Amino acid sequence: MTTQTNSLSPVLTSSSTAARSAAKSWPRVVRVLATDAMIALVAVLAVECLLQWQAPEYRGQYYDQTHTASHPIQMNDEGFRGQPVPLAKQPGEMRILALGDSVTFGTAMPVSATWPARLAEDWRQSQAQPVSVINAAIPGSTVRQMTYAYERKWRNWKPAAVAIMVTANMVSLGWVQRDREPGMPPLANAAPPDAPGRLAKWSRQVDLWSIRLCLPRYLSVQSQRGLYLLGLIHHDPNVKAPVGPMLAYGWRGNTVPAGAAEEAWSQLEQDLAALRDAVARDGGTLIVGFSPTRFAAWDSLRDNEKWVPRRKLTVDAAANCRRIARQLDVTFIDGEAALRQRRQALESASHRNVPLFICFDFNHLDTEGHGALAKAVLSSLTSGQVSQHHAAEVTLP
Repeated sequence: MTTQTNSLSPVLTSSSTAARSAAKSWPRVVRVLATDAMIALVAVLAVECLLQWQAPEYRGQYYDQTHTASHPIQMNDEGFRGQPVPLAKQPGEMRILALGDSVTFGTAMPVSATWPARLAEDWRQSQAQPVSVINAAIPGSTVRQMTYAYERKWRNWKPAAVAIMVTANMVSLGWVQRDREPGMPPLANAAPPDAPGRLAKWSRQVDLWSIRLCLPRYLSVQSQRGLYLLGLIHHDPNVKAPVGPMLAYGWRGNTVPAGAAEEAWSQLEQDLAALRDAVARDGGTLIVGFSPTRFAAWDSLRDNEKWVPRRKLTVDAAANCRRIARQLDVTFIDGEAALRQRRQALESASHRNVPLFICFDFNHLDTEGHGALAKAVLSSLTSGQVSQHHAAEVTLP
């Protein structure tokens, strides 16, 4: 027994020593991990501060029924963004109706930054005449829907001028829905949303606070850029519903039916002709503009954030829209030229990059982009080509 006990003693002693050593090492491990965590946290905070200073456009964006990129949408009871406009005009008032899709509506922009609101502001500063500009644009709408809404609703405001800002998305969607019966755009008749409950209010506040950070969205955007570059995310339109701008730009590939782009532009011409005639019957004037995508307006790499293969694009969308406006004998606003001129002026004055589009979005304009379109529309309105008096008093049945 004594021999066995003595033979086990070294083992027990060794185990006990290892246990005491492990117990002593745990605080050191914890200290190392805590130090590493603090270093990582400081690094993350430093990167966040740098992004907040140098790249605030990466701040998160909150979208829901009442907000667009954290800005209140402010839909009024009449179904358009901004302050209500009474049916009765002031003496000598110039009234303008702005139509379009999400670009004119102002996705990611506050109401005051949209080109219709900027147009009203520029008009008041340059013209000795009262003005009202109604932003009746609806995201995801087509020219046929806009015409339908005009004939049944917006004409009752008796606009002297109707300015529609066409986009490649509208051209594509008009072809997709060419056989569908038009109806009122959904938001034009939208009822005010129900008041959120207490839990929903707290949840929204948490979301609004968290989206102030830049780093999460920065990492997400850079990851997507890499996926586009590697071809793991592509721009091929869906053959069953080729929405988005690529169809209008004549995307060359197996996913788009042969002749679809030509049909889409032909459909746009028919739809704009119907809108022109509807406006003319009321004594108003139609103005047609075109707002391009960022990758089409410039051919630099910085303007092609999603690596769109431009070699697959066979149609000059801005030129097509200009041609159609000329054939319809309506005033054309070249948004592409307006954006280029605005960028050149701003970059020459500030010596910095001016994108004119919101971050990682080749469709929607930022504040400066909307301002450029507003000035182009104002120039057209004040050039003498548009009558400032509504010739017919029309009341809806």
